[in-house]
Order: sequence, then C-alpha cells, then structure tokens
Amino acid sequence: MLDESECDGWYLDPPAAWAKLHPAPKPGTYHFAVIHDYAGTSAIDDYNFTEVGKRETGFALLFTRTVRSPFRDETGKLTTHESLQREEVTEFSELPLEPAMFVPPLDFKRVPWFSDGSRYLRAYRTRLRWQALKDSFMLPKRIAEFAASNRGN
Repeated sequence: MLDESECDGWYLDPPAAWAKLHPAPKPGTYHFAVIHDYAGTSAIDDYNFTEVGKRETGFALLFTRTVRSPFRDETGKLTTHESLQREEVTEFSELPLEPAMFVPPLDFKRVPWFSDGSRYLRAYRTRLRWQALKDSFMLPKRIAEFAASNRGN
C-alpha cells in the first residue's frame, strides 16, 4: 500500500544569500526520519519515491498538499484516508535580520532525557552528543557565512 502526496502552490525565488548557504537539492535527494519505538527495536521500511515534475526550490507563499493514505479497516476493507493541508504567507518583509537572532542562548543545550525523567535510547543519545560536538565546531563558521552574505545585499 502506497501513500500518495500531491502539492501545488505559488513560490517566490529564494534570495541569493539563502541559495548560497543552502543550494538546491540534487534530483533524487530525499530526507526522511526513521522512528524508533521505546522498546528499543526499529524496523527499516523499504522507501520508494517517485517524483513527477520539476522540484520547486523557492519559498512557498501559498500551497495546498493532498495526502492519500490507503489502509485496511477492522473488517479488512481497503479504505483511503485523504488529508488536505493549506498554508499561506500573509505578511512578507525583506528587511535584514540581525545575525544574533540565529544564535542559541548561552544556556542552550540538548539533553539526553525527557522532562519526565525517561531517557532516549542509547543510540539516539550518542547521536545527540555527536551532533552537539559537530554544532560546536560549525556554529561560528555558519554565523560568519550568514553575516558575510547579508553584507553583500
């Protein structure tokens, strides 16, 4: 059973600074997350993506997405659930943003446990720590690149 998603909308070309820091994805590049359950097991699904039409790289000002998900109900009958998502930008500004807006507060940190005291799986905690280490090295460079690209506008 396959989910089907259809998206239609109006897009604005990204500013040059954004396109420089975040180049358009190559055709066939997809991002997805694998969800782990709390029992510590995970199943890896066999993903198959089919893309029809040219991929948009701009910012969506108005779009609608229709997702159709087939499933079998309790009687075994094949049914399709259809959901509709609509988003619209109602205000837009090209005023420059302060680079400090994107710097996390000094006391910000990722934590390897939930507020109720339960912990993430060990593999996820290790990934969080690895990401925090990479972030600590990359953040000054990203801020400098962002500030430099804004000076050119």
